[in-house]
Amino acid sequence: MRLQPRNQDDIWAAAERLLSLIGLMPVRVRETMQAGRLAQMINAHMDFMTNALLIGDAEAVEQATFILQINRLSQAIEILYGKPIDADIRRHSLFKEVRDLYSRSSITFETAVHNIYSAASIQSDSGHTAKMVAEKRDERTPDLVVANTAYVECKDTQSLSVRNLKSTIRDNITSAYGQLQVAQQQSELPLLGICLDVPYALIGHAIASKQYVEASFVQCPDLSFVLLSFTGLKIETRDVGYPRSDAIFVRESTSCELKECFLSRIAARVWPIR
Repeated sequence: MRLQPRNQDDIWAAAERLLSLIGLMPVRVRETMQAGRLAQMINAHMDFMTNALLIGDAEAVEQATFILQINRLSQAIEILYGKPIDADIRRHSLFKEVRDLYSRSSITFETAVHNIYSAASIQSDSGHTAKMVAEKRDERTPDLVVANTAYVECKDTQSLSVRNLKSTIRDNITSAYGQLQVAQQQSELPLLGICLDVPYALIGHAIASKQYVEASFVQCPDLSFVLLSFTGLKIETRDVGYPRSDAIFVRESTSCELKECFLSRIAARVWPIR
């Protein structure tokens, strides 16, 4: 998914639209959401924009990270929704993620962002509509269903531990596969896939990570693909970016049509798995 360039006014408008989501939620949860991670980020940026104050490098870097987060999230939502945020978004499947976006927990916030961004990336790159799956109390459901083609479970490790990287990847793939199997047993689709995100800080361990993914993949006989990404803020002195590097692991037995018309469009690098 390629983000479109945005100017200062665009970011302000995007921030306002994101904040408007709180007003669409039940009154009983709004106060808690207004203290959430995303609300704090947006309000801090708006305060900065409305106060003509000189700031140091540290504050400037922090504001840059806020802008990147706001821009990235707002564009992902608009890709899924098909237009700028308005009141009708309550009817869209992605609305289920709104409360978690405004959670006070940074882990819950990052997971919601990963789910939305994964869905938007798949929809934008493949041309197939991605919808969030409503959670059921007694069942472990996958996060996404893509057209009538695939169930997809999204996992983001968030851990920066190199020592636990192998077990973290293994456990996330195993857990996701279990959720996908539940959905497949109820209503079968051609593909089962996982979007697995690793912090960009661990990009130096990409080769090892790919080996860990492949080792776990072969233990899941009905798994069709794993989209492995390295995503996160990259801060170097005064330069701030939000890079992403990804590759997709694909079961060799998957039909050529699905590979060409769907899977190969999601990531530039394709790794076949027997």
